Amino acid sequence: MSILVEGRILGLAILILVTAAILYYMQSAQAGKPVKLRRLPQIDVIDEIVARCVEMDKGLWFLSGQGIMTNASQLPGIISTFGILSYVTEKCAEYGCPIHHPTNLPIAYNIQYELMKEAYEVAGKPEEFDPLDTILYIPAGAGRPYVTNESWKRKPAGAIMTGFWYHYTIIYAEALQRAGAMTLGGTDTTHNIPFMVAANNYSMIGEEMYAMSAYLSKDPVLGSSLAGQDVGKYIIIALSILAILAGMAGIPVTSWFRI
Repeated sequence: MSILVEGRILGLAILILVTAAILYYMQSAQAGKPVKLRRLPQIDVIDEIVARCVEMDKGLWFLSGQGIMTNASQLPGIISTFGILSYVTEKCAEYGCPIHHPTNLPIAYNIQYELMKEAYEVAGKPEEFDPLDTILYIPAGAGRPYVTNESWKRKPAGAIMTGFWYHYTIIYAEALQRAGAMTLGGTDTTHNIPFMVAANNYSMIGEEMYAMSAYLSKDPVLGSSLAGQDVGKYIIIALSILAILAGMAGIPVTSWFRI
């Protein structure tokens, strides 16, 4: 039995290059040369939403989607919310804007709790952190009625929806819009990205959510991973251009995929 399977060698080579790039950027970050990430305009949107809540003397809601952290396909979307949640909470604490984070992620709840508590401490207002309202665990089945009813009751001036989202995207976004909130939504589930874009005032599309989390948290591992994946994208783009040119020149491109 051959170790290298025909038709998968090219993919293996790209995987090795991407992994090497990630390790290189991680070593550079440890040496004091972290990856420079571009500031996304959605960060200004977060600041605008917080300012709107302060001006209207109303609260801000943060929703981190669904999913479970033991699922490999859902884990990246859930983890990407942590850096954003920490930044938003610190901003809210700094400007005196009450933030409410109902979550139905049982494993992530403890992490989210500590992140929000620490954000209030960093802002110098630990006494304003309410362990029973700043973050509130909602069982999965009760999430939809809680958000739809409680958002109408509290009428937040702003809301941020980010993470791994299912069909609740439209339900939650519509409920928050009806309550009068300015919303920013983002997800990495491809089948829900169109709904996030259509249902919210502002949106984060796919990997913009990862990039924002890496930028806000300043985590060298997240930044290095993001930069390494970009190397893989550049390789794919270059191969695609070469394949198009080769096809126009009459060179059989299909032979590449037998490698």
